[in-house]
Amino acid sequence: MNNQRRIAIITGTSLILMAIVAIFSIGYAFTQFDNPEQTEFLKDNILQNTGLYQSMLIGILIIIILDFIVSYTLYKYFEEDHQKMSLISGIIRAIYTMILVIATYYLTKNLTTNELTNQIASSNYQQFQTIWNSGLVVFGFHIILIGWLMKQHRHILYGYIFFKSG
Repeated sequence: MNNQRRIAIITGTSLILMAIVAIFSIGYAFTQFDNPEQTEFLKDNILQNTGLYQSMLIGILIIIILDFIVSYTLYKYFEEDHQKMSLISGIIRAIYTMILVIATYYLTKNLTTNELTNQIASSNYQQFQTIWNSGLVVFGFHIILIGWLMKQHRHILYGYIFFKSG
């Protein structure tokens, strides 16, 4: 198996795993705690469901690790086509991932049960969402660059022509 194919498989597998973990961590667990209408129960909800909360954080950590892997493997995959744009795209995705790390810090603060109040827990959730949403803007620039790189990549272009004509 050639190096390009191996990199593509690692990237694809990482993205699939990231999606599966995100379904649980963000799609399910996060929503169990983030309910703006019930902020007066947030502390109790976290304390009563600490295992789920910790599992959510572990899932987000897995997403972060996989995101760094994808940042690097996408850079390596497109490096031969356009090294500078591939590097910029990889750096932008890594910056997005660092923003997710910073946002996640606020969720981990909800595990300090000695000082936790509903107001603090709610504020930490709002901080996470505000920071992560700003990171998604950065992620959008990465997606634009990846789209451009895909258009420049000869194998992807040939595959597009093959499927379009078939």
